[in-house]
Parts: sequence; structure tokens; C-alpha cells
Amino acid sequence: MRKRNERVARWLPVLLVLAAGATGCAPQAQIESNMNPDYQADLDRVFVIIDTHKIDDATRQIWDERDEFGGGSAKPDTTNFMKEFLPKLAQYFEAVGVETRGHAVTRLELSPSRVTEKIEAYGPDAVLHITESWFAIQRDPGILGLMATEDVTAIDLDCSLTDERYPDQTVWRALLQIEASPGAWKTMADKLAQSLVDKLMQDGLIDPARTRSPQPDGQHKGA
Repeated sequence: MRKRNERVARWLPVLLVLAAGATGCAPQAQIESNMNPDYQADLDRVFVIIDTHKIDDATRQIWDERDEFGGGSAKPDTTNFMKEFLPKLAQYFEAVGVETRGHAVTRLELSPSRVTEKIEAYGPDAVLHITESWFAIQRDPGILGLMATEDVTAIDLDCSLTDERYPDQTVWRALLQIEASPGAWKTMADKLAQSLVDKLMQDGLIDPARTRSPQPDGQHKGA
């Protein structure tokens, strides 16, 4: 997996290619994982905690610069990265026989007690923590400063699994990376969710024999 400084060094030529309208295959996530060699599990119930509020802010905004001085006004979209990613993750988990419930971390939370109560009430086999590690934004200045846009074009997620049988330990961890052309962040959300579940299966934490066709309208349980 590429190091962050390598990505920064290569980012400008990538943007130039994307800006030129290059086309290709759908974006594919890169994922690398490590696991406690003593850890064994066949996950049936997973509680998901996600904290991607910076990416959510970036994908929630649509920049519309229409006044003669090029001033921008952010208009809220009806969705964001988290709202796209969580239902997709639940759908891919459901396809391999794993039930999920989740909690999205917000800036207004005063203590983790609410999350702890949710976890205890649900009784999962493990808790999956997903946090934003890094993301990139490409800005198109438009014509003479008019109709400028901003798009998330790369996302890195840090994912870790904890199990109460191994207190104060991370039993599994994965780093996900994906890049795509402007306007494709919803596709990136889908690919990241799919790759995450696939990697858990590849690492032996989900029995592949339980795999079934995903439901088209799979919804993530909880809030």
C-alpha cells in the first residue's frame, strides 16, 4: 500500500489526468489488513461505529458560485458519505449472513456512554470502528470564477475490530484507500463497503459458506 507522502507527490499528475476527462474502469479499493494471530471468530452480529464527519461535510456541500464577484454559497445535499456508506455496508454484511447495527459519531456527543449502552443492548460478537484517515478534494474553478465546484476524489479509511473477549486490544485492523474521478464519491462509498466485508471474509472472520445474494434495498439497522 502506498505511503501518504508518495500519494501527495503523485497527486498533481493524477488530477491533471482526471481533469482532462480520462475514462476507465470503475474505481477499485485497495485494502491491507493485520490480525491478532490468536483471534478466532465467525461473526454473526457486528456493531459499527463510524466517524467520517469531515468527509460527510465535504460530500454534503454543493458549491454554486453565481454572483459576479465569484462568491460561493454551500447548499446542503440530501445525502452524504456516511448515509451512502452505512446502508451499503449493511447490505454486503447481510449478503454473508451477518447482522449489523450502527452508530454515527457526531460533533455534539458529550460522552461515549450512549454508544456503550447501545453496544451492550445489542450484544454483538465484535465492534467495527471506522474512521476517516485522509481524503482529497479537487476544485474546479469554473469559467472566470463562475460555477465552481468541489469534489471528493480520494478517501482513506482506518478500520479496526474489537472484541470484549480481548479487552483493550484491537484484534483486526485494515486500511482502505480509493481514488476516483470527480463526482464519483457515491461509487467510492459502495466499493469501500464491499471491499471491507470481502476482506473480513478473506481473513477468516466470516464463513463464506453463508454467502447469499444481497438484497437490493438492504438497510442499515440503528442510527
